[in-house]
Amino acid sequence: MSEAAEKCDQAVHTGALEAAETLCTLALGEQLGVKLKPAIRAERLLKLGKIKRSQANYAEARLLVAEFLSIREDYPGSGNTATASGLLEMSLILAGQKQWTEGARYLLRAISSAGQLDEKDTATLLKTHRLYVGRVEIQQDPALAAELSAAIAEIPTPRDPDPS
Repeated sequence: MSEAAEKCDQAVHTGALEAAETLCTLALGEQLGVKLKPAIRAERLLKLGKIKRSQANYAEARLLVAEFLSIREDYPGSGNTATASGLLEMSLILAGQKQWTEGARYLLRAISSAGQLDEKDTATLLKTHRLYVGRVEIQQDPALAAELSAAIAEIPTPRDPDPS
């Protein structure tokens, strides 16, 4: 299983999403009846969920990330960084499904954990926030838009590495 996981990582890194999807599915070990430790399973579920979202397969991505978040809730000491990333991922999936109100709830949770995110995820969080505020305003939910705006005000904006 670890060989499939390593090859999955390589395929993701090179942008070979179809190969990555196959390899990450194998890395879950379900086809062979392998029972992974919860933290490892969660990590692999999130990775596969991100791949599925990248392929616009939102329904499958949502199920995978929901399972990831469920495992994280059962094992809360297993890492806040991954949980924050999973919450952000779920908000992106729900945006793809145009489920703005539900997605905003995940985004708010991700914002509250933003200190756990790396620079790339923080930048994604800020872009996602702008998208959500606009969509929520279009849906005429000013209270939710205000809640999103208030929450994001606490997040420091990452520096642009290339000022030109």
